[in-house]
Amino acid sequence: MSSSDFDHLPGPLISGINTVADTIGFPDDQIVLLGCLLLSIGISFWFRTLTNGVARLYTSLILGLVLTYVLQGPWNTAVVLMVSIGNYLLVVLFPKRPSLVAINSMAVLSAFHLWRMKVDYLGWKLDITLPLMIFTAKYVTFAYDCYDGLLLKEGKPLSIKKHQQDYRLKNCLEGIPDIVSYLSYIFGFFGALCGPVFFCREYLDWVYLRGCFSELSHISTVKPTLKALLRCACCGIVMLFANTFLPVSSVTTSWFRSLPFVVRVPLLCVTVSWYRSKFFFCWYLCEAVGDACGFGLSDAKTQTFKRAENGDVLHVEFALNAPEALNNWNTRVAEWLKYYIYQRVTKPSFVTFMSSKDYATLVTRSISAFWHGFYPGYYLFFLCSILETTADSLGRHYLGPMFYGDNAPYAKYYPFYAFFAWAQTFFSLNYYGTGQVMLEYGRTMEVWRSVYFIGHVWHIAVIVLLPKLVGKNTKINGEGKKKEMKAE
Repeated sequence: MSSSDFDHLPGPLISGINTVADTIGFPDDQIVLLGCLLLSIGISFWFRTLTNGVARLYTSLILGLVLTYVLQGPWNTAVVLMVSIGNYLLVVLFPKRPSLVAINSMAVLSAFHLWRMKVDYLGWKLDITLPLMIFTAKYVTFAYDCYDGLLLKEGKPLSIKKHQQDYRLKNCLEGIPDIVSYLSYIFGFFGALCGPVFFCREYLDWVYLRGCFSELSHISTVKPTLKALLRCACCGIVMLFANTFLPVSSVTTSWFRSLPFVVRVPLLCVTVSWYRSKFFFCWYLCEAVGDACGFGLSDAKTQTFKRAENGDVLHVEFALNAPEALNNWNTRVAEWLKYYIYQRVTKPSFVTFMSSKDYATLVTRSISAFWHGFYPGYYLFFLCSILETTADSLGRHYLGPMFYGDNAPYAKYYPFYAFFAWAQTFFSLNYYGTGQVMLEYGRTMEVWRSVYFIGHVWHIAVIVLLPKLVGKNTKINGEGKKKEMKAE
């Protein structure tokens, strides 16, 4: 954004924003986002003094709208508000058709993604797509939670599978909340700017101090807030260092291509990894806001704060396999995709060429891709990473039992196996992650070509050769099976 994007703010404030942006070399819209999130932490501690549920409901809504107005401006705020009201009307008019909300939400988000590509191609401006991405997940979960509540009222099961039934019972809504409660959920101040995604029932429990939140007045939120801020600061240092000395654009320069191959590959991995730090920086800062206001409380007895978490940088960057990394990246969005998309997809009768599981996987991956946008880099990442997950699964199936478990023949060499597993996972995440960073097809292919498509070659070789070299009759002892299932 340029300074003109913040004409709705007072002049002295705009001057201060521009001064800070010029000093540290970051865009002014990111400075405004940072300022709003830091302000939200202070507001959160004050908000905890409110004990009346209605006061908390309205105050959270008003604060969320104000923060959205500051970051997005009057027009974007009005558009998001109208989209939110439109989806609420769909729930009221068609309570048994939650898929209408999902289709409408994704259509609106897709339209703005396409508009963004037209007016800000390859840009990272914090425009209206930022709140819409978060709110789209909220719209969908709200519609399905209301639908589940309706089924429950009619005495119908929510799912034939027990674990799905239990999950839906935990989040379903007994009737459609009034529009103020709905809008307060959508624009709740601690998640209005950039998440995390959360569900209406847990939000209303927090507002009215129900469930584990009933003990919130006796629990300090200072310690978990400081922990989240410390992690945020560490990621911020990496982000500033990378932005100054090793920006991600460096991998497309002639300087990078002139380096020896054995240097280019690890340098590419480190560059993309450091670039990811900005996402963790933002998520940890949002987590600090959620913890400060008490929403992050997940267990009152142990005073555990997990609800506002959206990622774990150490479990991503030092993951030993692909599932571990993916399970710790953007976790609340992943939960939405799993429980509200993947598990609810029904294969049409005319689709006879694939299984129900494969169809659900295809739909979920497609929605995830559309949710991110329409840059080719996203689709290159999603498609090519199939090679990674397939090779990773084969490696753990054939090689894993040799190194861990009670009867593993090479158990004493497990540290070497673990190091290799980490190196392979780290390399794969960052090699294919180039697509998500470069966005453009040409630039992504240019980077991959500069390292001779080593990731593709490596994973295809593993998929083709590993079963033949190791053999399909590799014994997997009981402990090995247990660990493999846990990793999945």
